[in-house]
Amino acid sequence: MGLRKTTSNAFGPRNLGGFGFPSLSQSLEKQHQRMLCGHLRAADKVGHAIVNTMSALQLESGLIDPFLHSPYKFSTWVTDGWLKECWRILDKHRLTLHSSKLWVPTTLHANDKSFMQTIAKTNKFENGQLCQINRCRIYLKVITISDLSTACSKQVNQRRISLTPTPVDPISGLSKAAQN
Repeated sequence: MGLRKTTSNAFGPRNLGGFGFPSLSQSLEKQHQRMLCGHLRAADKVGHAIVNTMSALQLESGLIDPFLHSPYKFSTWVTDGWLKECWRILDKHRLTLHSSKLWVPTTLHANDKSFMQTIAKTNKFENGQLCQINRCRIYLKVITISDLSTACSKQVNQRRISLTPTPVDPISGLSKAAQN
């Protein structure tokens, strides 16, 4: 009879008869966070590239709050990658990352909401449908609900959806907002 070696023996706590080795997934999660924080803090070339990629991911997510502060459930329509994995880890451990270098979209109206976050909260769409809706949102250059509504916020701006340019007053050169 030999001693059976199992995962629980290797990674289990010593007081329960295990060897107490750190879990490989936990080690990988720690390494992800060390790399992210280290490069952002060092502000080296990789750190600048990470900030640029985070800005692109922020835009792709369609969220108006920093995506790393948002629940991971809003990541289903975002491209998989290292930063998305960092997002999952931060959300899993309820951590937030603060940096003045991170870009977030500004809202033009009080109480404006993220279009994608609002759509996702309805729970009426599957992940594939959310990805399609997000692609359309990006094509239309929409981030918030007000980006799709008329100036009075009571209707959907059909010109915005059809990508018809807003008429310009020839005298002042200013756009005329539809007040439907």
